[in-house]
Amino acid sequence: MATFNYQTIGYAGTDLSFTAPSGGVAGDAVFPTDDRGFLWVENAAAGGTITLVISTPGTSFGIALPDVSVSIPDGERRLIGPIVGALGDPAALGAVILTITPNVTGVTMAAVKVP
Repeated sequence: MATFNYQTIGYAGTDLSFTAPSGGVAGDAVFPTDDRGFLWVENAAAGGTITLVISTPGTSFGIALPDVSVSIPDGERRLIGPIVGALGDPAALGAVILTITPNVTGVTMAAVKVP
């Protein structure tokens, strides 16, 4: 499991560091919640579309909250967020747990936030 820390972006521009998530198990990536945070995911592989799933814990009025699911085709990137507190998993001390399928080959990510 790869743990990501937020990189703060600013007016002067920020040279972001992208990191490959681990693969093959639930929790390919873990990162804290932050109302000003976003996840930038790039799929550079030629292995097909990936699906990124944030397992959303909890219920509202007795109904389970839906997971956040984002598909990213080859050669494309997505900026996902904001990563609000409701996405945090209490079993993971409030961190967001992200799973990528079918694999993480060629996938890089950065957790970013606005000041």
